[in-house]
Amino acid sequence: MLYRRSQKSLIKPENIGKEEVTYTLIFSKANRLVWLNKFLKKDFAHVKILIHKKGYIVLIDPRMSYNEVTCFSDKMEYQPLEGETIIKGKAMVDVYKIRRYIGLLNCVETAKAFIGDRSFWCLTPYQLYNKLEKQ
Repeated sequence: MLYRRSQKSLIKPENIGKEEVTYTLIFSKANRLVWLNKFLKKDFAHVKILIHKKGYIVLIDPRMSYNEVTCFSDKMEYQPLEGETIIKGKAMVDVYKIRRYIGLLNCVETAKAFIGDRSFWCLTPYQLYNKLEKQ
């Protein structure tokens, strides 16, 4: 009879179903929907996401009608344009959590989904910037 041996897992139980994400958030003024610049804080009207993976970097530019996705080599270093603010970080993202159904589908909600933030009252790019700066 064959017996199954109990083997200790290499993954900590609290990290099962989670993935560590290395990200860079790029805050800038709105180029296409310029009327947003009148309502939102200067240079904090839009946010783009850089996700760093092994061997490549993915740039996600969330828009109102679609998301633009571009892949680059991991040797690329992003150089911010004038007026852009950058925040780099790491986060443990629960890959099995479902996003909220209620809320705006804007660049901030897309960025929060990629970095695993589920805060309800973070609606503008500047609020997201302040929240991440405090961490």
